[in-house]
Amino acid sequence: MIPGSNTNKPNPNLFKGEKPTELLPETYYAYLDTVEQIDNEFYIQFDCVVKKVVDETQISSEALMDLPSIIISTKGSVSEIKSLFNYGSLYQLESQWMVIKTQFNKSDSKLSQNLYFNFQEVRSENSLSYNLESIRLFRDLSTEEQAKVRELERATILEESPAEEITEFFNEAERRLSNLSHVNVYNVGQGNCVGLVTSENQPLLYFDVGGGYKRNAHTYPAVFKLCNTRNPPVILSHWDQDHYQTAVLDTEEEIFNSKWLVPFQKIGITAKHIAYALQQRNNLLCWNSELLPRYDFNNFSIVKCFGDPKYKNSSGLALFVNQRDGNHILLPGDAKFAKIPDCSNERFTGLVVSHHGSSGEINGMPNSNLPAMTVYSFGINNHENHPTEKAKKAYSNKGWVNKTETVNGSIAMTSNLADLNPPCGSINCTLNVIQHY
Repeated sequence: MIPGSNTNKPNPNLFKGEKPTELLPETYYAYLDTVEQIDNEFYIQFDCVVKKVVDETQISSEALMDLPSIIISTKGSVSEIKSLFNYGSLYQLESQWMVIKTQFNKSDSKLSQNLYFNFQEVRSENSLSYNLESIRLFRDLSTEEQAKVRELERATILEESPAEEITEFFNEAERRLSNLSHVNVYNVGQGNCVGLVTSENQPLLYFDVGGGYKRNAHTYPAVFKLCNTRNPPVILSHWDQDHYQTAVLDTEEEIFNSKWLVPFQKIGITAKHIAYALQQRNNLLCWNSELLPRYDFNNFSIVKCFGDPKYKNSSGLALFVNQRDGNHILLPGDAKFAKIPDCSNERFTGLVVSHHGSSGEINGMPNSNLPAMTVYSFGINNHENHPTEKAKKAYSNKGWVNKTETVNGSIAMTSNLADLNPPCGSINCTLNVIQHY
């Protein structure tokens, strides 16, 4: 076992509480974390806190740190999910708080629902199906319940950092990346974790530190360890957990010793645990709305996507990277290409496909330029069926045909590497490269 490697269990210092022995019906304050439609199905994720606990607590950022992560994921037909919400567009409810009630029943519902307590699924011996009994939106809550929701919103809000502190981060990143060689995309299953590295494959900066979790936890490597030799700073594309999951599993908390630049977005309880841990170390820098949407440096650019902040995927950060070999790489996170500033004007020769190959982000995709390096970062047998056939066809039609996939091992987006291992020879980390172009 590599020293400090994870065992796919969350850091108990960050996520407290014992997993329940059985699944029980409960009422929750629920933050609608993600909404995704694939074909005729919706994939919904709630980030929850037990309502009776919150009703009896004066909520603050500190108080939230004693609460566990409770994730409820629901999958079902578009019509059935919409009938539960009784609202026109589910996407407009993303990042909103509501009250949900769960139950066991004998109904013929085709919903698939799972509950995860600190990322471990809680199962029931009950033969009845576990479903949502009701969803009450903010507009339908009592005055007292709305007041509690506002407490939760205040406790989870991110504060913008002073512009001068973010400028310092930019300057330090430019100094570090003066030795940039190329981009590596690591195999973390159904997630995203990218390193901007030296010619020896040592990370200088990370763009996302994610990985497979929840129903996709099986896609995360049994052993995965980042290289923190130089305390590489982190740029977080957005606050979806599959883009910061490796931090959740970092029991030694090494990644929290690095500065993180994150987008200003509404977040739930689970993400707040990560943000709070960074805040306590003075290592959290949150994008300031006074900043320009794009900053260019010697060999990379940071761009702020211009989607609505309540939709996390397209309101985060993206990177344009100029490699030493002359290739120009796009790192979009999960953003729609149409929401990335200047995306269509750049002559990219490589990209990591957006949102693991989802078909919802393909509009505005840039044309390819040779060698058209195309990386798909996803986990085998993931529950969202990424990458979709529609997305793969769209990339191919734009000329993005020189394809590699992280399911076959970590990827260097360059050629003619003398050594595929990091300087430690993969003794202190697992960032050895298996594939390159």
